[in-house]
Amino acid sequence: MVYAMLTDIPKYIGGAKTLFISRSDTIFETVLRNNIEVAIKYISACQYDGEEGFYLFGCDEAFNTHSDFFYDDLDEALEDAKRLYQIENIKWTQIS
Repeated sequence: MVYAMLTDIPKYIGGAKTLFISRSDTIFETVLRNNIEVAIKYISACQYDGEEGFYLFGCDEAFNTHSDFFYDDLDEALEDAKRLYQIENIKWTQIS
């Protein structure tokens, strides 16, 4: 499997600044888009410029977003990812 190096992680995903990202050794989940199964390989916590809230994006290996959830609090977004993806220990990388 090929993974993007940490330096290849985009600073913006879907137009929102990437704050934290996690990648899966397999996949986080599979979503159906236009009758095609898409593997969610990355989850990212992002924030749009000028907004107070945060988004948790599910992304494919090219960092295209296929799911998004809105949160008022960043810690809430990171914590809820455990429930959404049913993974107790998500390894987050902070993006500066």
